Order: sequence, then C-alpha cells, then structure tokens
Amino acid sequence: GPPHMDHIGFIISKIEEVDPCYDFLLSLNIEIFKPPMTHRVGARSFYCRDPDGNLVQMIYHPPLA
Repeated sequence: GPPHMDHIGFIISKIEEVDPCYDFLLSLNIEIFKPPMTHRVGARSFYCRDPDGNLVQMIYHPPLA
C-alpha cells in the first residue's frame, strides 16, 4: 500500500533535557510507549502517545540538535 507516517518526532536541543521531559509527561499521565534510551550514535529518545493515539518520539540527536 501507500507509504504512511509511523510517528511524529520532536527534537530536544540538549541531551540533559530528555529525561526531565519524560518525567514531566509521566506526571501528566501521558501514555509512554518506550522509556528513554541512549542510541549507538549518541542520540537519546523516548516514545509516547498523543491524545489521538499517534506515536510521538522525543529525541536529542547530535547532528539535528
């Protein structure tokens, strides 16, 4: 079938801001899909769902930040 978007991504400017963002969303009872993890390339991210159920990635990625 036609290609589809599997998630929305938001860039976080500093790696130190990823976990506080995760904690904040947890405090609001936002559904977490995958908790924070550090990737081989030095990126750090987590996944949650928005109110409509869309998958959202919050990510610090050095080349993009």
